[in-house]
Amino acid sequence: KLLELLAMEDEQERSGSNATKNTMKNKKVTVRTVCRYPTLRLMARGMFLEFGENYKVSASTIRNDLVALGWINRKGQTGPKLSDELKAERLAFCKAMRRRGVEYLRKLCFSDESWFDLNDHGSRCEWINPASGQRCRVRGKKARGVQCFVWGAVRRGGFAYSVLDFDAMHAEEKAADEEAATAEKARVASLPAKVRKAEKKAKADALNVKLEQEKRAKLNRAKRGLPPARVKSPKKKTTKYLDSPRYIKHVLRANAAFLSNKDFIFQQDGASCHWTDEALEACDDLGIPMLDLKWPPNSPDLAAPIEHLWGILKARVSKHGPRNKADLRKFVTEELEKVTPETMTKLVDHFQKCIAECIRVKGDVVCL
Repeated sequence: KLLELLAMEDEQERSGSNATKNTMKNKKVTVRTVCRYPTLRLMARGMFLEFGENYKVSASTIRNDLVALGWINRKGQTGPKLSDELKAERLAFCKAMRRRGVEYLRKLCFSDESWFDLNDHGSRCEWINPASGQRCRVRGKKARGVQCFVWGAVRRGGFAYSVLDFDAMHAEEKAADEEAATAEKARVASLPAKVRKAEKKAKADALNVKLEQEKRAKLNRAKRGLPPARVKSPKKKTTKYLDSPRYIKHVLRANAAFLSNKDFIFQQDGASCHWTDEALEACDDLGIPMLDLKWPPNSPDLAAPIEHLWGILKARVSKHGPRNKADLRKFVTEELEKVTPETMTKLVDHFQKCIAECIRVKGDVVCL
């Protein structure tokens, strides 16, 4: 009867039904029997309302019966929200990749970035002592804590990575900016007085032109009855951010020997730093063969080789129990070095199953 109830719920979910109405003991009861992830208590109530008092069982009995029947309880994967247009784009992409054959798919080199942390995200609850008058604290914004940023690339029999230190990058860039400002001051000081005066006048004229253009635009908006345009405040340059110059210097050029292998094809997702003109020119200069098909957005499930690798590495790093940033970087580097070529080959070959599954579900989320 339990399997019959689950089959009924699955059939109702596919048909789009939301609720069934049952009348018991001359009392009309509306029961939502369709549930994407039904609890044991919901199953017990559904059996009672569907089959009568002879099948009034507890949640623990249902759990034991499901285990005896060979069922297992697993948490469903969280996938991206896909629109119909995006599903169609994913489906077309997968069909195009399948037409290129197995040998072409084996040549792909998958790349991605990921954050590693201490795997201690805190709890929603808090231990307090009511006798002492202690109260729960107000929950603020979730802190990021200690993290480590890693870029990686996976291909059959090989793996390359870069552990990026954004604080060191920021300090290096700040020192370079200060050096450039000092050099500019020295250059201006060495110029003749007439040249310095001419440059100063040119900068002032350019500023006046800009201010005049903004003033005219403001008057035109006022004449048309439009509100003043929003003035975007300049964003402060954060340290923990991978932009195009950093990507070119610390990723592409640092791993040029690995990525420029002509036997493989470099794949990357749609992050903005990957597709700037500077980044594409750097790939051409370094001789990196690129995938000529556009990777569909919101599709980390298709890049299963590198995504599965991140999951494996994060589980291994978590077992070490890092306590600070130094421990985290140390354990991350150690586990990255332990990755075997056999593991890389299995992960890349798994991409063929992802393609086939995406075509089967017509572009929907792939759960493999």
